[in-house]
Amino acid sequence: MSGGGVGVGSAAVYRENISCCNQNPIVCGSNDVTLQSTAGNMVGPTKQGVNCLIHQTGKDWPSNCGQDHLQGVSSPCAPNEPPIIQPPFKAIAGPNNGLADTDQLIDMANSASVVSVPIWDGTPLQSGQNSNLMIVGFLQLFIQNQDPKNQGTVYGTILNVSSCGSGGSGTTPGSGGGGTVIGAGGSPIPVRLIHE
Repeated sequence: MSGGGVGVGSAAVYRENISCCNQNPIVCGSNDVTLQSTAGNMVGPTKQGVNCLIHQTGKDWPSNCGQDHLQGVSSPCAPNEPPIIQPPFKAIAGPNNGLADTDQLIDMANSASVVSVPIWDGTPLQSGQNSNLMIVGFLQLFIQNQDPKNQGTVYGTILNVSSCGSGGSGTTPGSGGGGTVIGAGGSPIPVRLIHE
């Protein structure tokens, strides 16, 4: 989706949409957005955007990279896929979390690693077109790390999935009567969308 910043469809806008969030309001139901493709290799901008978002730094690789992590992950920046964590999910503050002491349990709401991702109905999307994007739910994701030794692969844990309800309308997840949807082994943590 397009956002503010340097050049529509540029790598800088792509990076900013990851690290600072896209400024387009995304709600359940119909959303009029302009989609922009970004040409070229996005490995660098993906690494930079994720690092900025979750406060991951590479200087202490692989022992500790600064970001919060889930309880049970001893080395959040190990140069491979983090272990699968089972619920209940608990976040531990990393050294770059400005709201809590390092290695302390924190509320998920105080972790920059927790993001809400809109889920659309799967209708094919075309770059450069004004699309009537139908949002059918939201995914709550804990981004564990990006692996700089594996092309910036981003690893995360799904915390929750919330549907918009059968009507697909409303401004918050579950407003259409659908409520929380939990996958196998999921956690009933509600998705909260926060805007200022």
